[in-house]
Amino acid sequence: MARPRWLDLAGCVAVGCSAHLSGAAWYIGLVHVPTLMEAKHDTQTLLNEWKLCYRSSRYYQGTLAVIGSSAAAVMFYMKEGGMNRWVWLAGGGVTVLTVWPSALLFMGRDINKKLNEENVIMTEGDNWVKEKITVWNKRHAFRSILASFAAFGLLTVAFYRTKMA
Repeated sequence: MARPRWLDLAGCVAVGCSAHLSGAAWYIGLVHVPTLMEAKHDTQTLLNEWKLCYRSSRYYQGTLAVIGSSAAAVMFYMKEGGMNRWVWLAGGGVTVLTVWPSALLFMGRDINKKLNEENVIMTEGDNWVKEKITVWNKRHAFRSILASFAAFGLLTVAFYRTKMA
């Protein structure tokens, strides 16, 4: 396959993964967790549903971040000069930053770790669990914003690349 085709493929993968990551993050924060909080579940059911969502989305979003960032790195590596070459690297970096460091720094290791413990309701209480899921969701909004910036940046540079080709 010719070099321009590889660039097209890598650009599409980077933009697509970044956009899906952003969309999934917004869905979790705006739809899924608020729906869990409004449903008339007991705290144990709420916590179990949150844990299921957390485990599933961690795998799904982590995979998207790795693939999208790798594709953006390929664009950076294969692109010949120019300023938009660096935008690919920055967009890919922000995409991967929305998953791991943000989860560790902003989501709160203590919240993630505590909420995933087996007997957290008995040790911390119902109100603590509900409060921490709400705090987690508010912090998740920051992650959603970062993912949106990355997706928008990569989409913009992809359009610029297409226009300049």
